[in-house]
Amino acid sequence: MNSFIRESLLHYVWQYKKYDFFELKTSNNQTIEIIKGGIHNFDAGPDFLQATIKIDNKVWYGNVEMHTKSSDWLKHKHQLDPNYNSVILHVVFEEDVPIFYADSKAIPCLVLGKRISHSTIKNYVQLMENKMWVPCQNMFSSISNDSIEFWKYRLVVERMEDRVLKYKSKLNLNNIDWDQNLYVAFLSYLSAKVNRLGFEELGKALPYKLLQKHRNNIFQIEALLFGTANVLPKESANDYVFNLKKEYDFLSKKYNIKPISPLLWKFARLRPQNFVTVRLAQFAKLINQRENLFSQLFYSSSIVEIKKLLSVQINEGYWLSHFHFGKKSKVVPKSMGTQLVESLVINAIVPFRFLHGMWHDDEAEKENALSILDQLPSEKNKIIKNWVSLGMKCDTAMDSQALIELKSNYCDVQRCLDCQIGHAILSNE
Repeated sequence: MNSFIRESLLHYVWQYKKYDFFELKTSNNQTIEIIKGGIHNFDAGPDFLQATIKIDNKVWYGNVEMHTKSSDWLKHKHQLDPNYNSVILHVVFEEDVPIFYADSKAIPCLVLGKRISHSTIKNYVQLMENKMWVPCQNMFSSISNDSIEFWKYRLVVERMEDRVLKYKSKLNLNNIDWDQNLYVAFLSYLSAKVNRLGFEELGKALPYKLLQKHRNNIFQIEALLFGTANVLPKESANDYVFNLKKEYDFLSKKYNIKPISPLLWKFARLRPQNFVTVRLAQFAKLINQRENLFSQLFYSSSIVEIKKLLSVQINEGYWLSHFHFGKKSKVVPKSMGTQLVESLVINAIVPFRFLHGMWHDDEAEKENALSILDQLPSEKNKIIKNWVSLGMKCDTAMDSQALIELKSNYCDVQRCLDCQIGHAILSNE
C-alpha cells in the first residue's frame, strides 16, 4: 500500500461513490448492497452514522468505520470503546488482519483498495505528496472556470460565516447594539495588526453612544479618545495637549470612564501615518463630521457611498504637524487612505452586515453585503501575488477573500478532499 494513502481517501470515495460497487463482497465472501452509506461524522465515534446495508440478504442498520489498514482498529483501541459496537461494516483500503466483535464474531469487512480507479489513486497521491506552495498548482488548470468560480463564491461565504461566528461570540444576545458592535470591529481594523487588541479594548471602554453624545464638539471627542486610549502625556507645555488632558479628567469622572493600559499600543516599526495617535485623530474627525456613522455604514448600498462616508482628512490644527504628542514634524495632511478604507470595508463592515443578515434571516441582506466585495479591487499581498502567478483569476476583493480562505484553510492543511477543485482533479480520468 502506498504510504500516502490516508483514511480521508476512503471517506471521499465512500461519500461520493467513487469506487466500483459492482458485485460487492466482504472479505469473507458475503454479498453486500449499500442501501444508504450514512452521514459523515466529524466528531468522535464511527466515521459514518445511520447507514443501511444489506449483507447476505439481511438488512442491517448502524454505523460504518474506515481505516487504511484493518489493523488500525486495534491500533486505535476501538475494541475497548463501546461506541464501536454499533459498527455494521468495516471499510478498509487493505485488510491485513481480521477484526472481531466482543463475542468473537468477525466484523464484516469491505476492502476498497482494488475498487478505486488507478487514476483516482494516482491523482490523490500526487496531491498528498506534493510539497509545492499549492498541492494542485500543476493540475488545476484543467478544471473549468465555472467550477472554480462557483467554489470561490462558496469559499467567500464560508469565510464570512467563520468570521461572523467570532463576532457573534462577543455579542450580548439579549440586547444587541449593532452600532456599538460595528464600532468595536471598525476600531480593531483602524491600524496595524499589532494594535488590534488595543483598539478593541478602547471600543469596549469608551461606548459609541458617548462619542455620539459629544459629536458636535471635536475637542471633547478627541479628549475622550486620546484619554481613554491612555496616550496623553502626563505633562505638556502645549495648550492643546494640556487642555485635552484637563477635559478628559473632567469627562472621565463625569462618565466613570477608565483608561486602558498604555502597554497595548505599539509604535515601533510602523509608518507614522499608521500611528495610533494619527488614527485616533482621524477617527475623531470622522465621528464629528458623520452623524450616525455606523447606522449609515450598515445601510449604504454601494462602495462609492461607503468610501464617501469614510473620506476624512486632517488639514489643520495640531495633527497637521504631528504624528505623535510632543514630536513636531513637517506639515503633512493626514487622510484615511484607500488601502485603509478598503481594509475596513472587507474586514469589519462587510462581515457585520453579513452577520446582521444572518441574525435576521435575510438572504437579500447577506447577498448585498457580499456584493460590496465585488465592487472593490483585489487585495494585494503575498498570497494573492502567488495565486495570480499560477494563473488564478483575481480581480475583485471577492476573489482575493476566496483565495485567502482557500490557501489558509484548505491548501496549507491539505484538505484537498474537502475542496471542490480537489474533487474535480480526483474525478479526472
